[in-house]
Amino acid sequence: MPEVLVKLKEIAPVFAVRGNMDRGEWAKALNPSEIVNIGEIMFYVIHEVNKLDISPESADIKAVISGHTHVPSIKEKQGVLFINPGSTSLPRYWAKPSMAMIKINKNEIKDAKIISLKEYN
Repeated sequence: MPEVLVKLKEIAPVFAVRGNMDRGEWAKALNPSEIVNIGEIMFYVIHEVNKLDISPESADIKAVISGHTHVPSIKEKQGVLFINPGSTSLPRYWAKPSMAMIKINKNEIKDAKIISLKEYN
């Protein structure tokens, strides 16, 4: 898996967190969660949203990104977007391969949507 992160970093900044299946020495370098600032917007990235250890609305976090279930969804709770992009390669249940796209403008999220991927390997 670390080679995937290396390749992704060649394309754009990567903010990865450790998931429940990430094992080995390379995985120890990944934190269980990250706070990421993009523009003036604060995102909280965590593998499993049920293990959220902060109050995002109190911390001025605009979106929580998680992925444990591999099932895509976007929900708003108390002014915070909760986004699960799904999975590009290992979707679960009824889900198709997917990713999320978030459009931002300095201090606000303009749009967030799930993008269904037609093909995957």
